[in-house]
Amino acid sequence: MPDLADFSSINLWATIAFAFAGLELCSVMAGETKDPARTLPRSIFLSAPFIILLYLVGTASVLWLVPTDKVNVVSGFLQAVAAGAEAAGSVVAWLVPGMALLYVIGNIGGIGAWLTGPARVAFMIGIDRYFPPAFGRIHPKWKTPYVAILVQSSFATVFLFLSVLGRGTTVEKAYLIILDTMLLVYFIPYLYLFTAYLLFTRRNPSPTARGIKPWLVAIAGLGLTLLAMGVAVVPPSDTPSVLLFELKVVGGALGFVVIGSGGVLEREETGDVETGDGRREMLRELMAQDAICTRYEPYG
Repeated sequence: MPDLADFSSINLWATIAFAFAGLELCSVMAGETKDPARTLPRSIFLSAPFIILLYLVGTASVLWLVPTDKVNVVSGFLQAVAAGAEAAGSVVAWLVPGMALLYVIGNIGGIGAWLTGPARVAFMIGIDRYFPPAFGRIHPKWKTPYVAILVQSSFATVFLFLSVLGRGTTVEKAYLIILDTMLLVYFIPYLYLFTAYLLFTRRNPSPTARGIKPWLVAIAGLGLTLLAMGVAVVPPSDTPSVLLFELKVVGGALGFVVIGSGGVLEREETGDVETGDGRREMLRELMAQDAICTRYEPYG
């Protein structure tokens, strides 16, 4: 249980909300999915219980093998593997490096997923000219939005280096800074998402979203999102400089928001708007190149 008397100790509780973030990303790939209206809801209903189960079993296993006050934020999983292997004897000594290798491979796959999904969003924003048109380019061989992926990874690399600046910034603290900044940036669209859901269902009620249900969903979603964002800006108790922590977390999040807003403002000022017909033609060209699913219906 958290020590509610020590407010600074609840910083990591924001990651509990983030553990379930990402399910909405499947809709980004709807244009490249067969029968998305049927497939995507099924994928969410199937994956959500497994996510809960994996987090519960994984956390319980770590706390069973490693004392609570000894668990490292970054390497807690490998700590538990090492403790279990040590208790089992030398016969399973190979388990530690083997699990470390699998852990690295799994994280590489996770990074690939997190780069690919959002890159598709940047790709479509580039087509709409809210980002520079280059974001809408597709690699001639691999059929991927390579400009969006490269820009995204470059920004991530720069922010990674910025997060470790400052006296007393360890790997663990840098991890928390990156995590908290990502939480703030990532959860901002959720505020729009739940608000839009409530307004849309009020104006266009359906058999599955009417009465008090939309209110419960929207209020629960907005409440949890705001709580997670508020907890994310609380510096841990052992933070060397609270001011530096807030500058990195809040300032970093605001920086990304400003960069994104700059593209929107520039587009509105220049009037560089892709017309409905032009947009449809561009999407049809991408379909012809097999860059996006041929079942995708361009909209204006």
